[in-house]
Amino acid sequence: MGWRAVRIFSSNLLGKHQQKNMPTYQWNDDHQALELVPGTFNYRSKWACFDCRKSFTRVRPTTEPDKVLCPDCKEKAVDMGHLFEAPPKRDVRSWKVAEVLGKNQLKYRTAGNVAFLNYMITGNGKCSPEEVARNIKIFLKIR
Repeated sequence: MGWRAVRIFSSNLLGKHQQKNMPTYQWNDDHQALELVPGTFNYRSKWACFDCRKSFTRVRPTTEPDKVLCPDCKEKAVDMGHLFEAPPKRDVRSWKVAEVLGKNQLKYRTAGNVAFLNYMITGNGKCSPEEVARNIKIFLKIR
């Protein structure tokens, strides 16, 4: 309710070009989070390829976001959010942890997400990929 009120108020102050580029969010009961409505805003996000352990930045496509390919190996890449910090390429364990997060659609989009993922789910990088998967099931009640 508050978000829509802010959007309506701010749309009166902006020109027509700026109004169509404003993001619209929708509440997702499954993830208990606000999610961007597809097609309302294009933003840059960090993508990760877990086959070649590469991270790159792209504008998130509004149509078919699942078809972003790695520029090196041409395999499917996963959107990890714009605050994702990729581990070094040689750190295989951290990449496996990131892969578990990506497969469960946990993204680094807000400071709250980053804090929750870093402290509660990954244990500040001390948890193994198996422990991370267990923590995801415990904290997010995924079966």
